[in-house]
Amino acid sequence: GPDPASLDREPPTLADLCDQLAGTDGGAPLAHRVERWATGSLAQLFAGGASLPLDRHLLVIGLAPLGDPEVRAVAQLAALGLLWDAVRRDLAPKLIVVDEAWKVMRQPAGAEFIEELARSSRHYHAGLHLATQDIVEFFRSDFGESIVKQSDLRVLLGQTPEGADALARYFDLTVAERRSLVHARPGEGLLFVGRSHVAFDAA
Repeated sequence: GPDPASLDREPPTLADLCDQLAGTDGGAPLAHRVERWATGSLAQLFAGGASLPLDRHLLVIGLAPLGDPEVRAVAQLAALGLLWDAVRRDLAPKLIVVDEAWKVMRQPAGAEFIEELARSSRHYHAGLHLATQDIVEFFRSDFGESIVKQSDLRVLLGQTPEGADALARYFDLTVAERRSLVHARPGEGLLFVGRSHVAFDAA
């Protein structure tokens, strides 16, 4: 189990782990793989000693500057892990917002993580808001439909024909409802609450 005497010590960084691996028999190959994240160009992201201010009323983690898909995938999981830790710290009401969720869903581990959030967040008095502009990519994930089923409220806005087809199949939309999504103006869409739904105009 954990050693209580170690709780006040400064936690090790990835650079410390890299050094330890390099000095361990058979650890050099893994140390080489970790080096990029520990001491290379990505060290500022993953090897820093600073912690996020999880006690703030609003915490925003932006990943837009990360262009490398491999780096973005790792950063997404790290960000979601931090947010999940913040949710479980206490039972104060919280809202988790994941924008461009389809990008997270492209990674199997990311999709599984989002599905876990969808299933469990309410037990910690937390809400989950997912926004995506590519519903086709979202539904390609093995967890896509399961995540949508966990949602109490679903808002469908304007769609491409391909996106409208995917939504029509899942929500059993009428021909008129599908057409309304394809030709929707900003602020127009369909609101689903439970088994009921209605067209709306929020403009």
